Amino acid sequence: MRTKAGSLLLVFAFAFVLALANAVAESTTPLHHPRPSGNSEAGAPAKPLKVEFLSVGKFANVVYDLVAQFPKNSAPEFRVERVTVNGTENSEFVVANHNVFNGNRWVHGIEDFSVSLYAKWEPGKPYTINVEGVTTAGERVQLAANETAPTERKAEKGVSFSTPTAEFPYHHLSLTLAKEAIQPGKLVSVEVDGVKNRDARCFNTGMAMPEAVDNGSVEGETYEGVIEGSRDFQIVAPVNWVNASKHDIKVVVTAQDGQEKTYKAEGTAPATGGYWNAEWPHATSIVLHERAGLLREGEPVHLNLGLFADDIKNPANEIRVITYDPTHPKAGADGYVVAPH
Repeated sequence: MRTKAGSLLLVFAFAFVLALANAVAESTTPLHHPRPSGNSEAGAPAKPLKVEFLSVGKFANVVYDLVAQFPKNSAPEFRVERVTVNGTENSEFVVANHNVFNGNRWVHGIEDFSVSLYAKWEPGKPYTINVEGVTTAGERVQLAANETAPTERKAEKGVSFSTPTAEFPYHHLSLTLAKEAIQPGKLVSVEVDGVKNRDARCFNTGMAMPEAVDNGSVEGETYEGVIEGSRDFQIVAPVNWVNASKHDIKVVVTAQDGQEKTYKAEGTAPATGGYWNAEWPHATSIVLHERAGLLREGEPVHLNLGLFADDIKNPANEIRVITYDPTHPKAGADGYVVAPH
């Protein structure tokens, strides 16, 4: 009985697979999944034909730094079969309709679509992206996008400001240097608003350049200021920014060849969430961790703090305990809660 039942099951499975194969073979409709998203606004103008030159990223597990954007209705529905950059074929590319990835590389035609690929673009160099494919009727489709890359590739990606977090329990700003524009080396100094900042932290972060050689380096914080070179280099520096205040940062590094390079950037802090009180410039940050899973309310916390004698005269009047918790019912407009004193 087991043999007969097993044979019957095998015959049934074979018949089902055969029927499915015949159905696919007889069908004249190609696999279009996913279908048009329907998210594009009816009657909205098409995006312009353009080429975007970007930092190296990854989309659908494909590395890219160049995106060719084509407007809707610029071509009928077709499947992209070949993409070239300045005449050189690139087999690794991603097709997206209205920012929705299409694994079958189908262009819907009724939506703006893009082709993303890695070209390792160079500043000031002209680029031509040719896209070729075929419609369901067998007609050939050819499209092209032309543009010249920016004349300069800045290393400074810009300055951002943040409020205290568990990892960075103080107001801080961060500057990221692009991996495409820096060399391996070492951080020499960091200045914020013209003052040397000795508490800055450094990170080799993000995905590495595709052609980078695996030298055993680890992504993450570097305590010696080592710039790995194939990843973005991020500097996080404490600064007591207040609402809408302006700040600048200067970073000096030494490359492996011994040459010294200076990077500068400036920015304006957000309009809310600034430092508690600019009249209290001296502060230290404490992070408390509850590791037992218990709710702690009204329990004492004992701290030992080292203070300079000339910084404090009357501790009872000159010490405040502040926490940043915008969700607290007693929080002020900028999210701070002052402990009773």
